[in-house]
Amino acid sequence: MKFLTRKGKLYLGLIFILALIFGRGFYLLLALFCAYLFLYLRAINHGSIYFKTTVSTYTLRQMDTFDLFYTLNFQYHMPFLISIEFVPPYYIVPTSPKTTESFFARTRVVKNSIVLKGNRRGVYDVGSFTIFVSDPFGFIREKRKISDHKKIFVFPFLVPFEKLKIHLTDPLEGLKAKYQINKDYSYIAGARDYNPDDPVSMIHWKQTAHRGRLTVKEFDFSASKKVVGITDFVQKSMKFQDYASSILASICYYAYKFHLPFGVILNGATQMTSTIESNEYHLLEVFKILSTVEVLNSGDGVEFLRKTFELIPFGSEVFYVERDLNPSLMLTLLQLKVRLSRLNIVLLPDEAFVLPGEKPPVYYFKEMYFPEIIGRSSELLARDGIFIYPILGKDYASILEV
Repeated sequence: MKFLTRKGKLYLGLIFILALIFGRGFYLLLALFCAYLFLYLRAINHGSIYFKTTVSTYTLRQMDTFDLFYTLNFQYHMPFLISIEFVPPYYIVPTSPKTTESFFARTRVVKNSIVLKGNRRGVYDVGSFTIFVSDPFGFIREKRKISDHKKIFVFPFLVPFEKLKIHLTDPLEGLKAKYQINKDYSYIAGARDYNPDDPVSMIHWKQTAHRGRLTVKEFDFSASKKVVGITDFVQKSMKFQDYASSILASICYYAYKFHLPFGVILNGATQMTSTIESNEYHLLEVFKILSTVEVLNSGDGVEFLRKTFELIPFGSEVFYVERDLNPSLMLTLLQLKVRLSRLNIVLLPDEAFVLPGEKPPVYYFKEMYFPEIIGRSSELLARDGIFIYPILGKDYASILEV
């Protein structure tokens, strides 16, 4: 968009009036001024800007940073004053001290980078800039919006769970596993080099003597459990959506580390269901689902749970994340438990919890009555394989751990 600035219009009008009043030399000045404007308008029309962006990563966790690299190649026939301004999308916040730059040149190649932080999970198109081009005196100005978008996925932040209360079972007989991780210790599948995290009991002494370096045993996987995360985003605040997504993403990441099949079922604008797998590609797909789910302000949470009955593999362990419970919801969950080996209900009444590295609030005035009610019935529910974990705003999510 090219136009005369207010300054340019003022000077043009002033010289025109002086030429009408005094004539003579002011006509020559008016002609020179018009020629100046014409030449610069023509130079802007025939100028070109080449624009290219790259990013350091296309996926990152919430509150992490990434780099946006951009290259601008300006080609003009006359010198211009050029200003570059980065235009970030919502929730993508620049942390660099400088996101604009200006220079005076006819041709120039600009290469620079900006450090950005993803403040909220989601999918964002990053790479929009606004370019201002003006003549040396500021009479003519052009504003261009250019973009070379790169799609960035901001995943939920992860809670580093060390040991979740997941009961592993033999996939054939459905019996509770003897060992805490899903490995068959009765059969040695191979050997690998020792690392400091390996227990001494796993050292393969024969292979160590044969190879001349510490070697540990590798076992086949036997005991397992399908882990399914469920939550209802309908009529929930953005804070709840972010923290509930964090819980589910962390549980799925934990399951991935121990080679447990996992998946998620979400209720948003539409019901989103992942498959039940345990590879790295599937983990990224689950993170993308948690980042891209759209939310409506109306819906029936009970009906959503009823629809999940046939989607959950029989004998799975479910983590259901909710803000609070009501009798209808609890009754539906009890009906769902018939298909499950274990049901974990994670409640976020404050819609948030203390993140790793943060300090709990010094003052906490909000009192909750239902933890006492849940506490009195927890033993009865635990007999049926139902465990309720209220996580208040002053708590860490480590409550879910053993």
